[in-house]
Amino acid sequence: ERGRRMARRALADGADLSPNSYLLYTEWSDHLGWGSSRVAAWQPEYVTQTLRCGWCSSWLRHGLLDYGKLYCQYIDRSIVEGFCPENRLLLTQTLADGGSCCEFYWIGAQLKTEE
Repeated sequence: ERGRRMARRALADGADLSPNSYLLYTEWSDHLGWGSSRVAAWQPEYVTQTLRCGWCSSWLRHGLLDYGKLYCQYIDRSIVEGFCPENRLLLTQTLADGGSCCEFYWIGAQLKTEE
């Protein structure tokens, strides 16, 4: 539902449903500072890494990490595909699975710099 809702807003604004538009119309923001992320690469693929995750910390604290692993495996990709079925997101590792970070490859995002 979230991806489709974001797509409706983008289309209403005259935007396309590209990976770049997805990044602009995302609904979730860590306004409480529970996480820490960085851009690992701008090109040839836009890659972000989540170094600290409030969701993962909570799952671990409450003994729910196995559920968190499933969430991480499916939710972000599903939101991206709900926005536009042709869009793809590749997760190469997650904190919930013991990775050093959650690493997101935003397939097709055309970003050259932070600007």
